[in-house]
Amino acid sequence: MLSNYKIVYQLKDFFSMFYLHFIHGKGADAGNWRTIQRTSKFYTWAGNTFEMLCIEHLAQIKDKLRIATINRNYCWRGQGPNGKTSQIDLVLEWKGERTDYICEMKFSEHNFTIDKSYETELANKIDAFLNCKQHTKTHSIQLVMVTTNGVFPNEHSKDVNQEVVLDDLFT
Repeated sequence: MLSNYKIVYQLKDFFSMFYLHFIHGKGADAGNWRTIQRTSKFYTWAGNTFEMLCIEHLAQIKDKLRIATINRNYCWRGQGPNGKTSQIDLVLEWKGERTDYICEMKFSEHNFTIDKSYETELANKIDAFLNCKQHTKTHSIQLVMVTTNGVFPNEHSKDVNQEVVLDDLFT
């Protein structure tokens, strides 16, 4: 009974993603790294690729979070009580500890800074997930930020329960 769910297919080949974004049909200057790096298109590609990299290293994320077993892992999209649509990069359900880990993945060249706007967005995501059918009401929620270099500590990062950084994916 999958009729209530939308199926999303994702290209999982890193080279093909790079080729399709920056080389295919772009002309002679397409392969010039200096014209590519630090453009908005580059950061979009880097963010999407970082999310794929994280999903490919799910075992290392699980190890860093000290989760013995995952009952389910999935990306989630839904609507909160306020009517706003939310998307969560990765949800890890651990029934052993009755905890749902909401993982947000962010590529950044430096420490990722959560500002007031993104803090509100994170709160909306958590609220939407708490009120959805997939969330078991007896489970607690842990907000996990998976970033390249960590989260810059400030007044807007106080709701982050745990962090996973790029180096953790390769240990």
